[in-house]
Amino acid sequence: MWRASATTAWVAIASTVGTPSTGSAKIDVEYFGLQRVSHEIDRAGIAVTSDDASLALEMFTWSTSPDSVDQLLAVQQVCSLYREVAPWYSTADVFDAAQSVFMTLRRDAVAEALKERRAARAVAIEAAQRTSEHVAALSRSTAERVVGTLLAVVGVLVAKTTKTITPEQAQDLHWLLVVALVALAAWTIFIEGPPLTAPLSELEEDLPEIAKLLRPRERDEILKLHAIQGARHRARLIRWCAPIVFGLSAVAASIIS
Repeated sequence: MWRASATTAWVAIASTVGTPSTGSAKIDVEYFGLQRVSHEIDRAGIAVTSDDASLALEMFTWSTSPDSVDQLLAVQQVCSLYREVAPWYSTADVFDAAQSVFMTLRRDAVAEALKERRAARAVAIEAAQRTSEHVAALSRSTAERVVGTLLAVVGVLVAKTTKTITPEQAQDLHWLLVVALVALAAWTIFIEGPPLTAPLSELEEDLPEIAKLLRPRERDEILKLHAIQGARHRARLIRWCAPIVFGLSAVAASIIS
């Protein structure tokens, strides 16, 4: 079983697999890297120890996992140096050298990925801060509008009570304020509301393009930052609370007479 597992691993790592032109039952495996070398594997498989077979399986898993990038290339580069002796007789050396080659190949890419990760986080934090600023501005404007409108209602009632204006004029002003509050509610829903959640929604859509070198899991981690989640929650809250406040004020203004 160990021999079969090791054979399968080394065959899977090979650049190409075929049979020799002589028509023998042996398998011809080729490793193409710094140079092109080929070796034959007997039908009985590769005769290695269980430790080497286990290490071969570990190397195969390391080089062909879904998250691997350039690991298989690194292994093939090292295997291509073994021209006189088959690489599976030096599995430990091949694995160690492949890991060193991989680090060399990916040094610049890893640095670029880290740089891109920092840039993506900076863009995400900026979007969260911009959203929080919009939320604060809308909160202030909502409070000011509601207070101003209710003061206007009180002013109409005072003017009506002191006979400063006629009852008909007071009624007209009264309903004008109600209509204004309803219009403010609609304005908040359709005009001021969408820009609140737009930065974070656009960030979620654009992040795959902004951070192409990051894996989906890493992009999800950025979107799950507390700053992003908090800003999204506040934006949704004020986006719907503001029109509700205007609507309730309109109802209150219509009842007060």
